[in-house]
Amino acid sequence: MRLLKKNFTKIGFLILLLGSMGISQEAQAAPPPVDFKKELALDFDMRLQDGTAYNDAIVLVDIEDETSYPTKKNTVRVQDISVTPLNGNYHHSYGIFDMGNWYDYPIVGWSNFSYIYYTNLRIVPKKNIKSITLGSVKTFRSIGDQYAGTWQKINSEDKDYPLSDSNNKFNNLGNGTFSWKESNYLTGSWNRPTVEFASIQMGGGTPTSYGAYHTTSVNKAGKKIYFVAIPYEVKENFVDDSGATITPPAGFTQGKLTYANAEQYTHTLNSVPNSYTTGGNTYLLKGSYKGPTKPGTLSQSNPPSITVDYTDSGVPNFDQEGQITVVYALSVKLIEKYVDESGMQIDPAWDSTTPLDIEKDSQFTIPHTIGDTKVDAGGKSWEYIGWKYNTDPAGTKRTTPTTGNISGNVGIEYIYKLSKTTASLDLKPTPQIVDNNDTVSWSSRLENTGGAPLKDLVLKATSNWSTGLSNPVQVTVTPAGGSPQDFTVNSGDWASGVNLSGITIPNGGVNNYADITFTTTASGAVNQVLPAEIEVSGNIPTPVKADNFVRIDDPDEPNLKPVGTAGLINIPDFRFGEVEVKPFAQTKGLDASAYRSGYHPYIRFMDNESTGGWSLSAKLGQFTSGTKTLPTTTTLKLRNGVLMDVQNYNKHNESLSYVDLTGSINIPSDSSTVALTNNTNRGVYHLEYDIANVELDLMAHSGIAGLSYQADMDWTLTTAP
Repeated sequence: MRLLKKNFTKIGFLILLLGSMGISQEAQAAPPPVDFKKELALDFDMRLQDGTAYNDAIVLVDIEDETSYPTKKNTVRVQDISVTPLNGNYHHSYGIFDMGNWYDYPIVGWSNFSYIYYTNLRIVPKKNIKSITLGSVKTFRSIGDQYAGTWQKINSEDKDYPLSDSNNKFNNLGNGTFSWKESNYLTGSWNRPTVEFASIQMGGGTPTSYGAYHTTSVNKAGKKIYFVAIPYEVKENFVDDSGATITPPAGFTQGKLTYANAEQYTHTLNSVPNSYTTGGNTYLLKGSYKGPTKPGTLSQSNPPSITVDYTDSGVPNFDQEGQITVVYALSVKLIEKYVDESGMQIDPAWDSTTPLDIEKDSQFTIPHTIGDTKVDAGGKSWEYIGWKYNTDPAGTKRTTPTTGNISGNVGIEYIYKLSKTTASLDLKPTPQIVDNNDTVSWSSRLENTGGAPLKDLVLKATSNWSTGLSNPVQVTVTPAGGSPQDFTVNSGDWASGVNLSGITIPNGGVNNYADITFTTTASGAVNQVLPAEIEVSGNIPTPVKADNFVRIDDPDEPNLKPVGTAGLINIPDFRFGEVEVKPFAQTKGLDASAYRSGYHPYIRFMDNESTGGWSLSAKLGQFTSGTKTLPTTTTLKLRNGVLMDVQNYNKHNESLSYVDLTGSINIPSDSSTVALTNNTNRGVYHLEYDIANVELDLMAHSGIAGLSYQADMDWTLTTAP
């Protein structure tokens, strides 16, 4: 017993010692019979149709393993692995897997299979990708060893296997996800679909059919499996107005397809022609539209363009949504001519030598509006008054803005009448009553009252320009809405004409005029009328003229400038000078030195409104000097007055004509009204006295020496209805 116990203790120590070294006699005695370490990896490329690398897909995949010994067991090792691309290559590695060590070896004759593989491969591309297909590489590679007996390698394998269902390798799950159709490449007594080119397998069922295999995506020729992402396509259609397809313009292809390269894809054609001819037909561009249904209003953008949003879940069919249709209408020929009211051609240059293409069975809009004008090669202006078909009877004149529907080749004649070029001109001086040798500013407005622009304008003075008016040295013309333009008037130009080069005045509208300004000086005798007349010539049949006048003012009796048709024009200012105080009554005459030489006191007035005649009266107030006064018996005496008619008033030939004598009038300074003269005829009158016939009767001892006495005198012109 002691010996057994001693031996047991020694053996236990040995086991413990060996155990501490990490080596078991059992493991040392049964090493794995197969050394099969391989990389488990998923590796494929993705491209577009043109071979461009496609990196815009989300790729998800799982890794599973499965064993059948001692019991069947399937395990999901990793789920929803996201594979990140690089230059179109989608690669994921699980690392080196020691299948030879992981495999659970049964006794000979037992069936045992073990697999590890990628599965559930899902691809989510951008929304503009319609489908995914397998590329030209339709095989995968399997490399492995075959074993027999007690796992003795008897053969090696390296061969390509075809991918099943290679022309339809993806399921479209309808939510933008495409899944790989896996096949049961792994042979055995049960079905386990995998990603065929990403697996490691080991096992067998008979002493002669054991093996270990590794699959990859690169075939024996060195070509890798790749997928092709096929985008939706935008289709270009060319149709007529009925929707029937037509031969497109040169440079375009009926039904041309273009891949959409973005989720919000804008497809723009080249600019299409507004018209083109093919097969003997001419087509006119009407517009374009997107999608399967023609809208009521076509897009007029050219080049035609559409945008398709492939992320819009409300679109039922992107194949139909992704088409652009360009619509052309069949045309007919329209020949345009311009004629006068008799039907004769106006200007050959106006008639187009090329017929106009217009849409068949549509109205044509007349390109002119009643009243429009055109100028022919000879400078004549013509006014549009209507139109007619070339088949209408002579004398027909239509004024509608559009024609009826035109279904065949037709001619249209636009009817014009010769426009009259007319104008108006005025002339205004400022001031009109001017001191001798003072400046006068003249303004004139030239207005276009005709049917054609005024041009080729020349401004000049007529023979009715008074010698008392100087010639201007500069004329300024300001077209309405434009800037002033100065024209120098050289010696002799005012009589021969100043060319207003570059000035054109349009007809019609608010800017149909130009303002003309210049300055002169006025010199002449007192009350002399200086006539002024200008004329403007140009493309008008007869020059237009405007006249006016200025009057030299009377410094002794300044013009009162009455307004209207009746009133006093000039009244005298009686100045008696110095008077000696005497103890007896005396008569004092006017102080001649207080007036210009040759002065005759006068009253000038007009009545061009009354029907019952007029009368002139006056009243004289009391003479005062401060608080001092003269007796109201102080009397103004007007003797031998001559009433004259002013003929051609304000004309260059203004003159005085005798009417009547008014005798002698005494006007006391008591503010009593005294009648001077009257008449029943309208007109302008001039009542004049010799300077010696105006006197002041003074009583004895009138006034205080050294004082200056004045009295107000009121003149009244009374007109009768």
